Amino acid sequence: MGMQRVNSITQYISAGLAPSDFYPMPGRLFNTPAVTVLSFTAKID
Repeated sequence: MGMQRVNSITQYISAGLAPSDFYPMPGRLFNTPAVTVLSFTAKID
């Protein structure tokens, strides 16, 4: 999770709403959902 750079591409990965292989138990038991809001701003010089 978080901001990562992979193959020269910057990406943000959130916990989301789907189950993950990261957790030892299937599904989302005790794993709260997450929503991420990204705000993009342009800086003109």
